Amino acid sequence: MEHSQIQPTPGGDWKTSPHSHFAARLVEKPLEEEFHFPISARSGRIPDRAHTALDATFSQPPPPAAADQVKCEVVTRAARTVVSPQRGSPKIARELSLMDTAKPRTIFITGATGLVGGHAVEEALRRGHRVRALVRASSDTRWLDPLEVEKVPGDLEDVESLRRGVAGADWVFNCAAKVGDWGTLAEFRRLNVAALRLLLDAACDAQVERFVHVSSLGVYAGRDHHGTDETVPPAASSLDAYTRSKTEAEALVLKYHKERSLPAAIVRPGFIYGERDRTVLPKLLMNLRRGTFAYFGTGEQALNCIYVKNLVHGIFLAAENPAALGEFFNLTDGEPVSKIRFVSRVAELAGLRPPTRHIPLGLARLLATVVEGGAKLRGARNAPIINKARFKFLGLHLDYSIDKARKILGYQPPYSFDEAIERAMAEHRPRAHSENPARAGSPT
Repeated sequence: MEHSQIQPTPGGDWKTSPHSHFAARLVEKPLEEEFHFPISARSGRIPDRAHTALDATFSQPPPPAAADQVKCEVVTRAARTVVSPQRGSPKIARELSLMDTAKPRTIFITGATGLVGGHAVEEALRRGHRVRALVRASSDTRWLDPLEVEKVPGDLEDVESLRRGVAGADWVFNCAAKVGDWGTLAEFRRLNVAALRLLLDAACDAQVERFVHVSSLGVYAGRDHHGTDETVPPAASSLDAYTRSKTEAEALVLKYHKERSLPAAIVRPGFIYGERDRTVLPKLLMNLRRGTFAYFGTGEQALNCIYVKNLVHGIFLAAENPAALGEFFNLTDGEPVSKIRFVSRVAELAGLRPPTRHIPLGLARLLATVVEGGAKLRGARNAPIINKARFKFLGLHLDYSIDKARKILGYQPPYSFDEAIERAMAEHRPRAHSENPARAGSPT
């Protein structure tokens, strides 16, 4: 059998889960001790010579399972309770259910000027929570400025800003990350792993009640997926630097949950789209207008998409549900959406002709490998028109199960794909077709 079919259960010790070995290899020691190179508290950089050590760590076999269950200390502002993280323990559910998740909280949100963080801010305010947002000096805060949000100037590498952000906060939503399909592993590790460690330290010191980390379905192997669930281990070696860094980031969050009792949960969204998207939809529309877009293969392969408001709904469920602690959840729109269905609908809503060009799948795979290799040899700073990450997005069948989120969190996507894509495309539709162009993409 390729992997264990045992479903992780709420409150379980992550190290006994069938895919815990990927985390164990990173989290047995702090990163500085494991790889024998210091990480700067200000810059969060991992020296280049540590990369080989990181690669070697991920190539090691899984360690033997721990003989004993490790006790976990769950910290809340109301009480400090020591519980044993025994699988399915009714004691955990009973103890943690005493926490009132309905009362207003102070939520520190990173990435608040981005797509996910911005919608998390919007939903938090709608629910009556107090919001504190980490804001970089270079960020566009025009949408955030009119809202009743406490802005904390700084970034993920600024320890003092992180400490100010978590001071007195009840929950932390980590929605910030360096994203993209091009760049060195060192660049992605710097912000997605090393800087994350600084935030985790600050959250532990502040004894926050919840820490929800936004990861990615990209942590799974770069292959076709047909109903893949959380019992499948993340890939130790990913197709691109971004997804590799997200795998390592998950390991770090699990380390802090286990060793420092951080009440953390992880959500794994698929391809995210929505209002105020400044990257993916605009780039897709640019290629559609230029006539350069082509499907890889038939285009009937599944797309693991999720509307940003569905994702934010899942983030709040992970924060509110005690059974989410120490767990990770796949999140999508929960319905079959093919590449053709998604792209064609985007084109139609933008008033463009849906694309009809197709590149044979085998040829696309070969081109991705050759073109990417050539670009790396030249030291290209920008991604080539085709690479392995883009092949994964357009060429692979990406269907993931969200049954765990449904069962444990009660996750039911509030928006169907048809409704979600209409909302996401409102700001991109031809003005003549928009019922109220002035409000396109505005908060609701």
